[in-house]
Amino acid sequence: SGILKQRREKIQTGNAAREEMQGIWQRVRTVLENLGPGLVERLHPGANRMELAQVEKWFGLSFPDQVRAFFSVHNGSEGPIFENWELFSLEEMYEEYKIMEQFLSLGPFSERQDSSWYQWDASWLPLMGAGPSLRVAFNLQPLRWGEQEVIFLYSKEGTVPLPIIAAS
Repeated sequence: SGILKQRREKIQTGNAAREEMQGIWQRVRTVLENLGPGLVERLHPGANRMELAQVEKWFGLSFPDQVRAFFSVHNGSEGPIFENWELFSLEEMYEEYKIMEQFLSLGPFSERQDSSWYQWDASWLPLMGAGPSLRVAFNLQPLRWGEQEVIFLYSKEGTVPLPIIAAS
């Protein structure tokens, strides 16, 4: 039936995303091994389906397959893994999101009167942090406002996005 076909396609898409993410994470682990001893061991094991479902419930959305795959391989790190950059766990990502949510009251860029970028958008998921203010975020809706950023840096001090890390 149509429902079973859709379910099979969803599973296949999720499996493909997980396989792709396994390869990406293997490359990241190789880089970490070359950077110094003990860095790979700082990566937490992946989140299970129940943990992912709980955080999706907190956010009130379903993550794209790539985000689910990302966290199913490694769910954060214990301390910094790249210089002073720490990978957020799902729970830390949500905590950071709740802190940044205060900027939503400023409204999106299209409603702002000044010329600055919008301060914070509900589609941004914080992935990594360095110190008290620098963050890397994943944009769940990169084309909503016309920007091309999928993963980018931003600063909590002024929250103006910095150069793009990855484009769609």
